[in-house]
Amino acid sequence: QLEKVSWELRRAILDEELNRFQMSQEGHLLPKRVFVSYSKASGTKYFARLQRLLKVANFEVIDGFKEVRGTDGNILRNVLTQMRRSTFYMAILSKEIPVRHGRGVRWAPGVWLSEEKGMALALERPFVLLIHEEIYEDFWKKTTPEKAHIFFNDKNFNTRAKDAVERANNRYDEYILKSLRAYEGHVKH
Repeated sequence: QLEKVSWELRRAILDEELNRFQMSQEGHLLPKRVFVSYSKASGTKYFARLQRLLKVANFEVIDGFKEVRGTDGNILRNVLTQMRRSTFYMAILSKEIPVRHGRGVRWAPGVWLSEEKGMALALERPFVLLIHEEIYEDFWKKTTPEKAHIFFNDKNFNTRAKDAVERANNRYDEYILKSLRAYEGHVKH
């Protein structure tokens, strides 16, 4: 058991170093790259609009649907590989699965979004969630209550997506400044 834990720690360190190397090979340590989680069934229409706005803001948009070489068709490995390449995480929690709530119905997002959000949290990616206002709060509040999420409906999605892109730009700028300060502190010592 101890040997397995030790192996997992070494693998995590090697994965992180490989990620740094791949980013430096691309010519920059902090690419303006956002990983977007969404459900193909209920979120594609939102994703298309958000993607256009992100590209206008000069973000490269990646997701877990494009298979990456070397992942051997393993979906989780594919998503994790793509997410490690990102500097920001965004998710669109759209209405996918009805959930009984008291006498009414609320909604759950697609199943994969929880997996991907967990990966983003573990990788400590800055992020924002775009949450349809009818999504049952347990799908975001119990795991990320301190985050200032953006809520939307079908009528105001474009406006709310612009807010999300602005927030991503601001967080990216903060990330750059933090990294520069860390680098300057490292160089001085």
